[in-house]
Amino acid sequence: MIELVSSDDQILWVQTTNLGEQIYAKAEGIAVDDSGLYIVGYDNLPSFNDYEWRIEKRNINDGSVIWSQTENIVPFCPHAVCESALAVTVDNSGLYIIGYCLQPDPIAQFRIEKRNLGDGSLIWNQIENLNGNYVYDFISDERSREMHVAVDSSGLYVTISSYLENKIEKRNLVDGSIIWNLTEPSNSLHINYERVYDRISEITVDDSGLYFVGDTWDEAQSSLEWKIEKRSKTDGAILWTQISEYRDSVNHAYGLASDVSGLYVAGYVKSEADGYTGWRIEKRNLADGSILWYKEDVNVKPPTSFLPRVRNYIEIDTSAVYMIVIADFQGKPALVAQKRSLTDGSLLGMHNNPPSPFLERLYAMAIDSSGLYTSHYPWKLEKWNIDLPPPITVNFASDTGQIGFSPYGYSGQIKKYNNGDTAIAFQGVNYSIYPFPASGYIFTRWETTGGISVTNPDFDFTIFTASSSGTLRMVQELTNTTTSTTTTATTATTTTTDTTSDTTTTTTDTTSDTTTNTTTTTTNDTTNITTTDTTTDTVTTTGTTTTGTSTTTETADTQTTSPSTTPPPTPPQQCIIATASYGSALAPEVSYMRYVRDQMIGSNNVGRILVNGWTIFYYSWSPTIASSISNSETMQSVARVILLPLVAITHLTASIYITVAFVSPTLASVIAFLSGLSLGMIIYFVLPIFLISMSYRKRNVRKRLFQ
Repeated sequence: MIELVSSDDQILWVQTTNLGEQIYAKAEGIAVDDSGLYIVGYDNLPSFNDYEWRIEKRNINDGSVIWSQTENIVPFCPHAVCESALAVTVDNSGLYIIGYCLQPDPIAQFRIEKRNLGDGSLIWNQIENLNGNYVYDFISDERSREMHVAVDSSGLYVTISSYLENKIEKRNLVDGSIIWNLTEPSNSLHINYERVYDRISEITVDDSGLYFVGDTWDEAQSSLEWKIEKRSKTDGAILWTQISEYRDSVNHAYGLASDVSGLYVAGYVKSEADGYTGWRIEKRNLADGSILWYKEDVNVKPPTSFLPRVRNYIEIDTSAVYMIVIADFQGKPALVAQKRSLTDGSLLGMHNNPPSPFLERLYAMAIDSSGLYTSHYPWKLEKWNIDLPPPITVNFASDTGQIGFSPYGYSGQIKKYNNGDTAIAFQGVNYSIYPFPASGYIFTRWETTGGISVTNPDFDFTIFTASSSGTLRMVQELTNTTTSTTTTATTATTTTTDTTSDTTTTTTDTTSDTTTNTTTTTTNDTTNITTTDTTTDTVTTTGTTTTGTSTTTETADTQTTSPSTTPPPTPPQQCIIATASYGSALAPEVSYMRYVRDQMIGSNNVGRILVNGWTIFYYSWSPTIASSISNSETMQSVARVILLPLVAITHLTASIYITVAFVSPTLASVIAFLSGLSLGMIIYFVLPIFLISMSYRKRNVRKRLFQ
């Protein structure tokens, strides 16, 4: 046993088991009671290719081992993982475990055990042969190893899912004998190179019934939908069924928990129609399964390539519902824990560990009053603080316009926020931000308060990080601001013969722009005329006052101040050929190229020297080409095709930088820059010259043959 020290203050302890260099172990299921934490799974201690069940009880305070038991059911099985315990639950009389073993025949079997809480000794076990197709399922894909257990005072409930069928059983707590059982077809299909079927992903029980959650294929909608059922504890009869209607989508429901107020379901939704991919949690009515509330979070999305295998788990206590899941951030997974209100699902607390390029698989979750427990591959266990900190809130400030914020980092998928809007951010995650000034305004800089920081405040497109809540402000100014003031002072002598006669004031402005003129005419000896002009034009004002039979003409002597204009700040260098080709500097491809150039390669002094040198060379010839492209839609289409290799080179360059940056960011910048430059030269210069040369040679050969 090795105790790992975590730098994360939300993780109370981390434990793993050191079984040797060639030993594999995986903790598949966990459960907890007042006396300890129970873990089940497998190891291959007997020999390199010989697997066995492994069961442990650990101290909840520090994770130390209280007892451990192993069981080698099938010695020297020739298959991959021949046997493993998969799920566990506990009551005050014992520990209940379900798993499988593959006999050499081959025969697939599932095994249910009850063990003593004090020392892990076996109380009883039941073994049952499964359909022969289970053998292939268990060997080929761990997703088919769906076995779950739940317990109450009346019995032990078991579910087993495969591509062929679903089995549901209720067994006696005393000896494991069957009280009732059901077998239902799973309706397996191959959709988009993936096998889908009616699968039971979790089970829970309360006084009123037995609840299941999983997936089902909706033929009418051509989509994999969530399926939630309530069944009778007496005979397994269906009381109600609810099926989601996300449509045009692939969805997976995994987590399930219940209390007296409702049923909580969690999973992923991947809807092409709505453009939404992420995590969803629902609270449903126990009586009919109708939705009481739901929350979706686009920030918590699974690693795409692991979508069917990356689960989210939920548990509840009297104060909140908790979820732990692996989420994807810029291609790097991280473990995310959330605490939400039982009443409306609002976010109360959240924490994530730093994103890592290595996927840390999550296999199970349990809860007690002192913390949240998780199991991972290999045999790694963690205890999290149950009092999760408040979520990091980003307040967006912008007098006009909008702020673009990418919840996935630099993936190019952005959401626009108005002044006063808020968003949730994760620790250790880089986000892309973009300015969208209002018409007539230009971006000046970014300003931050609190735990918010940006990499380059003067860059329009830059990187944003958050360690705690704060404000992100987009500072703008008018495109052209000019102030001109004209003051005219005139001394007038007026002779009045009729003080009741009408007074007429005429003001003539020779500018066509917006001008504010104020003319005051009185019977006193002095008349002041003041004109304020917000344009750069010269204003001449002539006032004519007619009083009775006497007329006095006043010509204003005009003094005009020079207009004052603040020039806009110099924007950062753009990828102008790519911008012209894609039609916008904020196009995902252009944004990503700029990100790799400025925030990766140019993130250190050496990298900036390389980038600046390249930029000087690039801008010596690119504006002419960009101008030609931008003036023709046909040229833009052709240019986008030509740039496809460059986009691929940029992604490869980013991968090189990320890989080497763990050793040295400076070295990473140099290697990534030289790699990108070399590949670009090969694709856009060496290869075309070679092809042209070969074509020229072939043409000359033809000429000589026909001479």
